[in-house]
Amino acid sequence: MNYCEYKGYDNAKKLALMKVLLIDGDATWLDSQPADVMTAWEALKIAFLARNNIPEFMRFKGAKEMFNMKQQLSQSCVDFLAQMQHAAKLVGADDKMLFYAALNCLRSDIATFVTQKQPKDVKELLDTARVAELTNRASATEKESAMSAQIALVQHQLRELSARLDSV
Repeated sequence: MNYCEYKGYDNAKKLALMKVLLIDGDATWLDSQPADVMTAWEALKIAFLARNNIPEFMRFKGAKEMFNMKQQLSQSCVDFLAQMQHAAKLVGADDKMLFYAALNCLRSDIATFVTQKQPKDVKELLDTARVAELTNRASATEKESAMSAQIALVQHQLRELSARLDSV
């Protein structure tokens, strides 16, 4: 629909484009619609949205997943917050719920800094998290190098164990 608005399409063009773009189950669904729905953009739009509306129980699942997301070590706070905002939109979460979920799910090193700064809203949270991320790059590199050292140690121990087994 954003594309249609950008192009300035009237309802007839929107209807034609939708018929072309629907595939698989949605195309089959479209073919089964009565003529009055298939020939009127607004009626088709309402029917399609009603068919594809997220059930209420799925919102609970989405909210649970939103609070259980964790920012990955390699994930920037900007990308992570965009992912959280998308999840919040899907479940209909307000800004306060998004704020607390994002704070809960940030990497611990970033969350500590953000909590100390006490941001008031999601924008301040993002700005503070970006500062923490930029000033905390060394610790991420240290974590990665420590993990690499541990992996190298395990590889060395496996080689020794393999050599012992080969000599027996």
